[in-house]
Amino acid sequence: MIVNSLKEAGAEAICINNERIVNMSDIVLIRDTIIRVNQQRIFAPYVIKAIGNQTYLESALLGNGGEADKLKKLGHDVVIEKENKIEIPSYNKEQKAKYIE
Repeated sequence: MIVNSLKEAGAEAICINNERIVNMSDIVLIRDTIIRVNQQRIFAPYVIKAIGNQTYLESALLGNGGEADKLKKLGHDVVIEKENKIEIPSYNKEQKAKYIE
């Protein structure tokens, strides 16, 4: 849900623990502390980085009803840091479409 909120807020690039999110990425919850992104297991804590308008991205997450706001209310630790320079790795895997020829 956080990734979707960031996309809707205009994020131009997103990664979770340095695993780049692209239009064909899958994010699957395996257990409470493990997710799978692009077929790679990622363990908590999750570090989500996004490039975009800082004000829009932050308000999408922390605003009333935002996903980070919801997680905080449930007792989860959520830290949002603004940085002027971050690095998001490129996506180096092959993208296969099932239905497009």
